[in-house]
Amino acid sequence: MSIYKIHGITPEGHAIELLRELSIPLVPTINLQQICAKKNIQISYRPLESAAALLLSMPGSGAKILLNSNNKYCTRDNFSIAHELGHYHLPGHHQAQYKCDIREIFRFNSSDDKEREANRYAAELLMPEPWLKLRIKMADVTLPLIISIAEDCQTSLTATAIKITRICPDRVGIAYSEDGVIKWTAKTKSFPYELRKGLVNERSSINEFIITGCLSGDLRQIHPSAWVDSPYQGSHDWPCELSSAQLVNFNEYKVEYGGDTGDDTGRESRANILTAQAVLEPAQLQDLADLIPQLLIIKAKANLPFKFIVNIEVGDGEEKPSEETVQEINMLLKGVKENFNLQ
Repeated sequence: MSIYKIHGITPEGHAIELLRELSIPLVPTINLQQICAKKNIQISYRPLESAAALLLSMPGSGAKILLNSNNKYCTRDNFSIAHELGHYHLPGHHQAQYKCDIREIFRFNSSDDKEREANRYAAELLMPEPWLKLRIKMADVTLPLIISIAEDCQTSLTATAIKITRICPDRVGIAYSEDGVIKWTAKTKSFPYELRKGLVNERSSINEFIITGCLSGDLRQIHPSAWVDSPYQGSHDWPCELSSAQLVNFNEYKVEYGGDTGDDTGRESRANILTAQAVLEPAQLQDLADLIPQLLIIKAKANLPFKFIVNIEVGDGEEKPSEETVQEINMLLKGVKENFNLQ
């Protein structure tokens, strides 16, 4: 029998208990370094072969967490620290040393009970449920919302998406695919259908990206069988008479994932990253835009992270551009991406 069934406190409960003990508000971003300092736990980095992190307990003098210096994402470091804090804090986790394999520490369906418990503890520590419930109550669960929450909590998209599906009351199903294979799926309790596994269905527009390297983030109309098993195979009816529908709306996105978030919240190692820099005239910028589809095809073939960082400079350095001109430019830039503006 689980120790948590005996004592009535879940790994999540122990995480909240720690935050309250240390008078830390249940609002991200949670300062893990502050927690470790108060618990006399040292954090250091060194190359670790196949391990994401090590916890070394030192009786009478706290503990030490060793993080893999080869890691390039701060989100992964954060989850590793929170995971090791779980081993340090949870009842029944009394080994003098934990060497946490990369495949175990970032997998929520691990076969090891203690690794699963430490993952649940870490997810709650970084994304406190009371705060998270308020966030998802204010908006529909979409990929942009998940990315926003991941940025606030400094967590990976995987950890964030899975945590959300465990507490969201709405019907939400999430599937993550890579190289044409669905790597994992997650769904809320109220989502009554089984999400497909294995190869990405050819009816999905994700298949378009696999072939061409291009995919817009628009809402697509596709056959429901592209992502869920036939409703006739289960005991549930499709909602809103969906069984008679030939097409449904699905949000399908291409995400620069890279194993964690793939966005600019990662602490990327600059080693072996090549960059091309140039000052472009408007006509040359248009030429570059025309080449993007070809560049994305090369990116997909090589399976490499690919990022465009745009810097726009306005003015001659002598006279500041007028407020009217700045506002006009910012209105246009906002149409490309929120918070993309001249400052």
